[in-house]
Amino acid sequence: MRLSLMVYELFLIGVSLAVYGGAFSLAAASWIGLTQLLPVGWPWWGFLIPISVVVFMVGVITAVGLFTRLLPSLKPGHYTAPNSSTFYVWTVYLSLNRLIFIEPLHSLILYSSVLRYLALRALGAKLAYGSSISARVNFTDLSFIEIGEGCVVGANSFLTGHYLNKGNLFLGKIVIGKRVNIGGYCRIGPGVEIGDDTWMGVDCQISPMVTVGKGCTIEPGSTLPPGTHLPDGSTYPPSEF
Repeated sequence: MRLSLMVYELFLIGVSLAVYGGAFSLAAASWIGLTQLLPVGWPWWGFLIPISVVVFMVGVITAVGLFTRLLPSLKPGHYTAPNSSTFYVWTVYLSLNRLIFIEPLHSLILYSSVLRYLALRALGAKLAYGSSISARVNFTDLSFIEIGEGCVVGANSFLTGHYLNKGNLFLGKIVIGKRVNIGGYCRIGPGVEIGDDTWMGVDCQISPMVTVGKGCTIEPGSTLPPGTHLPDGSTYPPSEF
């Protein structure tokens, strides 16, 4: 077990070096190329730093996307941890996720709609371009996350397609329909479906294996227990009047 963990850690270090090393090399090449193209003089040098930073971020996104495509696809289900091969593949996906969403890359990438779209797609998410996602949202398991057109995801929300419990890893999809509003500080777990035109207030928790129909309203601060099913047009918690 110890030997396998050491080999695994060395593998992750190698992937990290390959991703960041390749991105730094690309940024350095762009710097050198631009210094030869731009006129001599200090005002032009001010453009080199932001351009090189953008090139570095694109390089990281591209490298992570390539590594992600080389990995076996993950499927929803229950797996033993850490004794199953799926568990180790999942941790590699998780590590690639962290390579993009480490600060300050996390904020810089999510502030740009283009870079955000490219990064989430590189990690396997199915995302409609133009969805409004705060730069302070956290994701894991993006290959299990689908977000439809016109959605809003508020700051400090957290979407994850997994949970670990007593040596078992559960993986499940999060499917968010069109024009869904998710308030800030919401937490959404695996195996969740949210229908079109649903409104969710701030600080809501959607537990695993929950289905929310179309046009629903989830009041701020609500917690939907595991296995909850809300029919179309429902309000949660139900009104007492």
